[in-house]
Amino acid sequence: PQPLELTLATAGLLPAPLRASLGRLATERWLAAESDASLSWCGEPRGGRQQYAFWRWLSEGSGTLALPAADQRALSDLLEMQELLPPSERGFAPLPGDAPVRGLRRTAASEEPPPAATAAAATAAASAIALPPEELARSRTAAWVRRTLSPLGLRFCPYTASAEVSGSGLESFGVRPAPIAYAHSEAGSVASLLVDFWAAACGMAEGGEEGVSSIVLSAPSWDDRWGEWHRTVFPLLEASVLAAGLGRTLGIVCFHPQYETPSDAWLARHRFGHMHSPSKLRRYLREHDAALAARSSESDLRWAGSYQRRSPHALINVLWARQLEAAERRRKSSSLYTRNIRAALEAGRDSLEEERRRESGELTAELAPPRPPSASPPQLEPFPPFP
Repeated sequence: PQPLELTLATAGLLPAPLRASLGRLATERWLAAESDASLSWCGEPRGGRQQYAFWRWLSEGSGTLALPAADQRALSDLLEMQELLPPSERGFAPLPGDAPVRGLRRTAASEEPPPAATAAAATAAASAIALPPEELARSRTAAWVRRTLSPLGLRFCPYTASAEVSGSGLESFGVRPAPIAYAHSEAGSVASLLVDFWAAACGMAEGGEEGVSSIVLSAPSWDDRWGEWHRTVFPLLEASVLAAGLGRTLGIVCFHPQYETPSDAWLARHRFGHMHSPSKLRRYLREHDAALAARSSESDLRWAGSYQRRSPHALINVLWARQLEAAERRRKSSSLYTRNIRAALEAGRDSLEEERRRESGELTAELAPPRPPSASPPQLEPFPPFP
């Protein structure tokens, strides 16, 4: 029979804090009987904090994660993400039916993949110009935002006012411009990257639209891993955001130094965060600039579309879904992408690719530090650890 303390706790006859304490005590006793003393406890309901706890537990590689506030749907969502993980990071299962609470248990230890060559290169470059890797990545990323997205450069995003502020031009929809927050991750594994993502995303979601307009999270360890970035990381980001119930709150956009627009077949299943296909871009051009459509080859369109998502480092751009919807009402996507393609093709492939390589440190001409933003966007507060 169940202990009296757990019967009372699960029956809801005690205040919530006491129920949680007794539930944790019962779980610790159950684990001790199972000869498993390693317990991570997350009493958060479905949401970003629960996702943060899950990915942190998974990145640590062992033990049990108790999720007393998780319903069966939330648990199923977490289990389904296992199929998207690399084989070295899989290996967890639900707690058995006689466990006091719902949760997960590791069935195999994860293995951290070796650091990517880009991470070592970024560290060496930072040392050469006397900047820490995080500061170097932030400076390069801000320079790229200024050069490609803002009105000071190619203006690919009409709502990015500068390297410091975005969300401009949407005031009639109740959107106020706010700072861009630059975050950074040195993680080389998927689980550790998702920990850093959720630490930033929870800070943004809980702080509200007035505090931060968007997050640009750089992850240099993935700079040479485009295949994993689009085949593994972004499908998992989509699954994780949906599992948190934040699909109508947060929007995610994919950037990478080696970005290539995926195939139509891939986009049909994984549109999340990606550029439109060349075939769709050609339809846009035919609608707004038939002459440009006629003289642009398939290679031109693939490059011009892909270039709009090429950045100095692997980046995760987190946006407010409400603001994305407002932007869709404010402008017509087909005309925006036509304008962007025209701007890229007129600037020239060779010239823009050289600027991108210099910006990312691939060319030795970058041996002076990139110019930092004129004003420093607020950095997200460190996410509180779970007990």
